Amino acid sequence: MWESLLEPRLTRVHANIPHLWAAVQEVIHHTVHSRPGTVLVCDGSHGFNPYEYAELNLVRGHPAAFAAERVLVKRAMTAFQWDTILDKHLGTRLLQGGVSLVIAAPYDALFAHEELQDWEAEDHIRFSVQDLNAKAARFNVPILAFVDTVRQARSHPALWSIQEQGISRKWRTWLQGRSWRIVDEADPHAAQAPVPGTLDAFDEDLASATFPEEEPIELRIPSPVRWKP
Repeated sequence: MWESLLEPRLTRVHANIPHLWAAVQEVIHHTVHSRPGTVLVCDGSHGFNPYEYAELNLVRGHPAAFAAERVLVKRAMTAFQWDTILDKHLGTRLLQGGVSLVIAAPYDALFAHEELQDWEAEDHIRFSVQDLNAKAARFNVPILAFVDTVRQARSHPALWSIQEQGISRKWRTWLQGRSWRIVDEADPHAAQAPVPGTLDAFDEDLASATFPEEEPIELRIPSPVRWKP
């Protein structure tokens, strides 16, 4: 199912804020288990949790640290750091090759930071959308921009409008019961078959989750690797 998102283009993926990082973990997990190469995670909210990545490996029968060295994370706290990561740092790393996926999540949050004037925020996201479209095409790599579009449209409609006009490929993901669903917004009646939900999407499941007996419950994996600019 998640493979549908991995065309070598810039794709906006809607996910509600409470489940956004759970959806990101699912896509990362699918990619490292199905494709060679590195996954670059541009984290705009310090939301990527390596222990949740490890737990997802464990409950699906893999070593906790499977492919952890291929998941590289770079975090930002300000709008200017976010702009630098998505523009310069990402461009430098893509030039080195071997990248199977780029994730920016939550893509919109730091563009809407209070340190920016409205016109600055609009300029930043307008440039970023154009730049990421170009990077996806030049390096033939899927770039996924995860956004809670419902929340964004209500709180920052101008940024939402620029983003939606600039990104032509749009998908939506949500939890239906205890399963994930994704749909191409260009063909909303063709939803993909559901897949089981991630461990961290259901807090109440943590206590009863079944781990493979041969794997230790205690997680010992390195901190997320940061790629060098």
